[in-house]
Amino acid sequence: MIQGLVHAVKSWIPNGITLMNLMMGCVGVSLAAWGDLVGASRAVMLAAFLDLFDGMAARALGVASPLGKDLDSLADVVSFGLVPSFILYQLAASAPGLAGTEWIVYVHTLAAALRLARFNHDSRQTDYFIGLASPAAALMLVSAVAFLGQNEPLSLQIRSELTKLLIYGAASSTALLMLVPLPMPSLKNLAYSLAIADLIVLGTSAIAGVVCAWLFSADAGIFCALLTYTLCSVLRLFMFPSRTHH
Repeated sequence: MIQGLVHAVKSWIPNGITLMNLMMGCVGVSLAAWGDLVGASRAVMLAAFLDLFDGMAARALGVASPLGKDLDSLADVVSFGLVPSFILYQLAASAPGLAGTEWIVYVHTLAAALRLARFNHDSRQTDYFIGLASPAAALMLVSAVAFLGQNEPLSLQIRSELTKLLIYGAASSTALLMLVPLPMPSLKNLAYSLAIADLIVLGTSAIAGVVCAWLFSADAGIFCALLTYTLCSVLRLFMFPSRTHH
C-alpha cells in the first residue's frame, strides 16, 4: 500500500509539470485576448521551458505512463498549437491590410495537433525527432512576435512587411516543418550517443542564438537558434546521410 502511494505521488510530479505547461497556455490565451501579445509570447516560452522537464522527470522517477504521454500531448496542442496561432490572429487583426485573412494562421494549430497525435504512435522518434517539434515551432513564431513588439524604433513600413511575412509565411512554414519526415536531433533525450553531425547542428544553432541575442535581443536569439537548427538539420540530411535517416 505504501509502495503504491509512493508511486502515485511520484507519478504526479511529471504530470504536475505538464499541467503547469497547460496552465501557461491558458495564461497565454488570456493575455493575447487582452492584447498583450508580448506577455502571451512569454507564457508560451515558459510553457516550452516546463515541457523540457516533464518527460525527463517521468523517466528519472521510473513513472512514464500512457496517461502522462497523452496528457503531455493535450497540453502541447494548447500551448504550442493554439496559443501561437491565436497570438498571430490577434496580430493580423490589428495590422493594416490583413483583416479578413487572419484565419490562415490556424494552419499551425492543425499541423501541431496532427503532429502530436502522430508522435504518440511513432516508435521511430526515440533518438531523433521526425519533423520539427511543436515547442520549437511555437517558439519560432512567438519569439518573432515578441521581437516585433519590443522594437518600436522599427519603421511602420518595416513592421508591416515583417508582420505580413510572419503571418503568411512563418505560420505555414512551421506547419509544413512539423509534418515533413525530416530527422532532427532531439533536444529532449540526449542520453544517446550524439553523432558528430548532430553536435555540429546543435553547436552551430547555439552559436547563432548567442550572437543574435548579443547583437539584437534574447527574442532574436531564440528565433535565430531555432532557424539555424532547422536549416542545419536539412543540410545534415544531405551532407551526412545514414541508413536510419533514409
